[in-house]
Amino acid sequence: MALLVGILLNGLAVGSMYAMGTISLSMIWGSLGMLNLAHGAILSLGAYASFLMVVSVGLPWWAGVVPAAAIGALAGLALYGGIVRWLYAKPNFAINTVIATIALSALVQNAINVTLGAEAHLQPFSFDGSFHAAGVAIRWQPFVVLLSACAMTTLISVLLSRTTAGRAIRAVSQQCDAAALMGVSVSTVYIQIMMIAGVVSAVSGLLLTGMTTIYPTVGADPTIKALIICCVAGLGSLWGATGMALLFGLIEVAVQYLIGARFGFTITLALSICILVWRPYGLFGSATGARL
Repeated sequence: MALLVGILLNGLAVGSMYAMGTISLSMIWGSLGMLNLAHGAILSLGAYASFLMVVSVGLPWWAGVVPAAAIGALAGLALYGGIVRWLYAKPNFAINTVIATIALSALVQNAINVTLGAEAHLQPFSFDGSFHAAGVAIRWQPFVVLLSACAMTTLISVLLSRTTAGRAIRAVSQQCDAAALMGVSVSTVYIQIMMIAGVVSAVSGLLLTGMTTIYPTVGADPTIKALIICCVAGLGSLWGATGMALLFGLIEVAVQYLIGARFGFTITLALSICILVWRPYGLFGSATGARL
């Protein structure tokens, strides 16, 4: 029983981390039609911003979420102003932004490596100890991570469905030209999307490194997994990507517990290949066609 609860809780916590990454990628893809492969760099920036402000400035450990969210919003704004604004609506936008964001991610990670060093650090934003439920000891860390990720996902869902800004974002995602004709500032919406996605990426970096450690390339592996999950779910499918992320987290942790840590990602990758062979446009995506 204790093993089953441990697998379930840790799997949901890991899946929640993947879900936050997939939300960020899905939002940007659904709205702008671009893959933000600088997601991992923003994740690393969020983790380091929290660590430096807590350790160097002396903020309480729980206050680390504020600098993480702030640096994420600034990174999203800088990404739009420095890359997206100049490449959008031009030929080969999709592939050019992939190349540009990969290059930006490498630059950021190398800058962190040069300025702060490559050694790993422990994230102050962590919870020690455990509590008992139904006679089973449950660690606080994955439980808090799961609750935090659920709260973030719910907040974004409410923002997109219940607010004026959210309705504008959905309008631009569905048909930006029609939204512009109705008086929606498309450029403002794009900035909002990039900033929200940046906050989600940075805060997910803080939560993730609370379970592991901080180092310059800590965002690389979550970015690859989030991209795989987005493709398997169907790019632009927000809820599908969230559900698929939770499922993949459960499968990965279960395999690690039962078979071995090195097989967790291997099994999920093999499952992803099988799904994409069966449905190339993803489980929740739709096949599209164009008349030539």
